[in-house]
Amino acid sequence: NKKGSGSGAASAIAVLVLLAVGSSGCMGPGKVEQFVLIGSSETAYVIPLEGASKANQAKFDSVEFLEAKKVAAKRISLNLREKSTGRGWWNYEWISTDLVIKVDRAPVTREWTSNPDTGTAKADQSLHMQSADSIPFHIGATITVSITEEDSSLYLYNYGLKPLAEVVDHNIRSFILGELTTAFAGDELAKGQKDKATFFAKAGADAKEYFKKKGISVDYFGIEGGLGYDNIAVQQSLDKKYIAENDKAVATNEQAAQVIRNATAIAKATADAKAASMFVANIVALTAKTDNEVKLINAEARLTAAKKWNGSLPASVVPESGAFIFDMNHPGK
Repeated sequence: NKKGSGSGAASAIAVLVLLAVGSSGCMGPGKVEQFVLIGSSETAYVIPLEGASKANQAKFDSVEFLEAKKVAAKRISLNLREKSTGRGWWNYEWISTDLVIKVDRAPVTREWTSNPDTGTAKADQSLHMQSADSIPFHIGATITVSITEEDSSLYLYNYGLKPLAEVVDHNIRSFILGELTTAFAGDELAKGQKDKATFFAKAGADAKEYFKKKGISVDYFGIEGGLGYDNIAVQQSLDKKYIAENDKAVATNEQAAQVIRNATAIAKATADAKAASMFVANIVALTAKTDNEVKLINAEARLTAAKKWNGSLPASVVPESGAFIFDMNHPGK
């Protein structure tokens, strides 16, 4: 009968449809290997997300647990399992059962200045403090920090997935600001200006010691520029004082220089006078010496003439000791 044959045909069609669907691609996704790449300045940890006992979960918050999960590979292949996404057997996807955590150990440098054009951020990031005589001021600073391979687990334990740059801008900055604020608050402004290098050196040393225990190496910390003053009148007053002191120093130095110049002029004049006197004395001595030599030559010439005289008088005689010629008819010349 028609009704029965219709039901059978419908059932047959349904079976054929199911077979066609099953044979035409109702299959789940293929298992494709998944990788995570690790950078040269990164340290990686592979944490299992499933199958961990309560004991292992309790150890998750320990440095020892993290150290055990550290991997040296630069390409990590993830463990995968099927996850159902529907009622059909083909409704599933592949998910990783591993969590890869990366710690970036690259150095981070910060310049905390009041000028947005010179600092790390486009804002006033200088360290604001107050002296013992209640004068507010600010000063710039620069710092460089990093994480060693050996300290990466310690860093991860203390700061989790927080980037190092964020730790520098918040945790380390707050620590250093507290150290410097306490130090400068014990000095009046004038003394604080002189002691600032000492204060910065101590704050840097304290930060280095403290954060090393947290897995961070403070490689450098120092002053950036000089003290600036929140009240412009203070700066103007200090400028006037500096100008006055500088003018006084210039005048004092000029006076001292003039004394030196005068002493130099006197010494030169004395030396010149002494040299002139010596010169005159030398001229007189030279003249006397020359006269004596002339007289000696004349005497020798007369002696020679006397020895050779034959009774007649020559017009002139040339002495043996020189070319000097004198007139025998006028022996006094």
